[in-house]
Amino acid sequence: MGFQALAGLCVHYARRAEDSRDALARVNADLLATRALLADSARDAERLRVARELHDVAGHKLTAMKLNLRALASDPMLAEREEVRIAQQLSTELLDDIRSVVQAMRDSRGLDLQTAIRALAAPLPRPSLVLHIEEGVKVDDPAVAESLLRIVQECLTNAARHANADTLTVSLQKGDAGMHLQIEDDGRLRGMLCEGNGFSGIRERVAALGGDLRLGSSATGGLRVDVRLPA
Repeated sequence: MGFQALAGLCVHYARRAEDSRDALARVNADLLATRALLADSARDAERLRVARELHDVAGHKLTAMKLNLRALASDPMLAEREEVRIAQQLSTELLDDIRSVVQAMRDSRGLDLQTAIRALAAPLPRPSLVLHIEEGVKVDDPAVAESLLRIVQECLTNAARHANADTLTVSLQKGDAGMHLQIEDDGRLRGMLCEGNGFSGIRERVAALGGDLRLGSSATGGLRVDVRLPA
């Protein structure tokens, strides 16, 4: 009996240690993903600030310079001067270049979800992550990016703890109608799907963004999560 009690205690503490390790891995993953998202959001905000400064300050002064050069060129004594003509041409080209740079900086905005999602999955021993993000998909709103990140996080946790899955596949696409996030694991659903607090939280996040959530089974018998967010 004594040996049995000792063995039982060892099994109990081993399970507690394993649960603590998994919980620590999840917390670490959450911190890494949040840090990546915050860093990218800060870079995005700085890029937008610089674009505004270039447009408002440099663009305004170059426009004033062009107007002054035009006034000089209207003077009969200066109209034929080569220096005035060159200055007008350079100011026009520089203003066009600045506008192109500002537009490019605005077009390149968007949070890097790929890095944040990979950071979320990296510390977890399983499931392994297969990530497909369509080229050109950008998320400008930090609230939307965080919601997508939390949805993937809950699916990772569910796949590891309940489905015993080895692989989680995440696909993100964007079309005219909006954004489509699809998540599948290769685990096995045990009986009827019962939504716990985690999936209730996902449903609330999706509803707050005006989207639609559908849960089902994958081709392998695992869980499939379909999230559609409006454009």
